[in-house]
Amino acid sequence: MGTNKKRARRRRGRRVLSAFALLACIAGAACFVRLGAQELMERQAGDDFYAALAARVEAEAAVLADETPRAAQSGGQAEESLPADGGASAEDADLPAPEESAGPAAGVAQDGAPVSAIDFGAIWETCPDVVGWLRIEGTVIDYPIVQGEDNEFYLNHLADGTQNSAGSIMLDQANSGDFSDGISILHGHHMRSGSMFGDLDEYGSEDYYREHPVIRLYTPAGDCDVAVFAAYTVDGYAFGYPTSFADEASFDSFVRRAVSATGYETGVTVEYGDRMLLLSTCAYSFEGARFVVLGKIIEPD
Repeated sequence: MGTNKKRARRRRGRRVLSAFALLACIAGAACFVRLGAQELMERQAGDDFYAALAARVEAEAAVLADETPRAAQSGGQAEESLPADGGASAEDADLPAPEESAGPAAGVAQDGAPVSAIDFGAIWETCPDVVGWLRIEGTVIDYPIVQGEDNEFYLNHLADGTQNSAGSIMLDQANSGDFSDGISILHGHHMRSGSMFGDLDEYGSEDYYREHPVIRLYTPAGDCDVAVFAAYTVDGYAFGYPTSFADEASFDSFVRRAVSATGYETGVTVEYGDRMLLLSTCAYSFEGARFVVLGKIIEPD
């Protein structure tokens, strides 16, 4: 009789434990669902913020263009000077290499000073740390560039300072805010949705490069094109992310390694003294991997 009671108690105990385990699983699942929903909402909020900001910038740029005297316009939009498919090889007959485009999108004021196609004064009212704008036609990359006091804050804050896991496209704290360094480094998250720099690793494909050979960089001092010449995966711990070079030999060595690591040829010539733009995001082929895209900044005439 005593044995049966003990068995009954053990069965009840097992049932209670099973019930607690089930409740714990349900609570955990609910927590994950809630966190996932919050993450999705936050991500959507970040996408909406940048989409609205980009739309506002485009509208203001159209107004600014209308107000700029025709005689002050530069040689025209860079995309008009490129082949219709956006990416003909430099070796193709009668087609210019990316660095031979007609020039930047910026207008030129009557006194000869460069004028950006973007009204940065309006952006600074809500996003005071913006130092430029990055756009790659035909992609989701159409974002402001911020520079904070460190490389941490804007990892999880939007350009207006709102906390958000999408973060911002940020100019490295070690760089000059006017993009005058040998290499200006931009960091952005590799978002699973493809936003921010989520699609940057598409530059690993030659077809993608041919469709997007030129990056547009807008700055308060003037706008310019950036001709992509390299795209490859690096070890983020060892890469070093240089912003300048001690001499021509170190410059040549850096460029040579970048070009040789790229799986296709761009035909873009990079020489000592050229300024470069480097876009960097996380990659997942190994621990610490980063995917980088390098472009030559085309100096305005």
